[in-house]
Amino acid sequence: MDTETVSPNFDDIRPLNNSEVKDAIEKLVANEDFERALRYIKPNLNWEEFSVAMRACKTKEEFKSTLAYDAVMTVAKNTTFSLTISGRSRLPKDKAACTFISNHRDIVLDASFLNVMLYDVGYDAGRYRRQSFNPSVDRDVGALE
Repeated sequence: MDTETVSPNFDDIRPLNNSEVKDAIEKLVANEDFERALRYIKPNLNWEEFSVAMRACKTKEEFKSTLAYDAVMTVAKNTTFSLTISGRSRLPKDKAACTFISNHRDIVLDASFLNVMLYDVGYDAGRYRRQSFNPSVDRDVGALE
């Protein structure tokens, strides 16, 4: 998304541009609350290794597919019985943008779960790489180019 097309009234909530990713990651690496939140869901996390992995991400897509995906799936595995997606046949075949509506109160987590499920059924799979960041098993699922 190009910030020039977004009203400045929404600057504090607009998506980052890829040119802003490096600075945003540096802020996250320096944020003790962010580190504490990650350690809550991944108690054995090696923060120094994770910081290096974060800094290696140059785009939003890299960050989401290599690090955020694993964090969201960890939350799902630890807090839900299962995640399912239905209605895939109703998604646009050309993968055009869609609007999804949820009636659950945890709108951030709902969107995160939806994003990983859409990723798993092929939305943006051609551009993303998924990697688990687990201190005991660092498995790179591979580049999907």
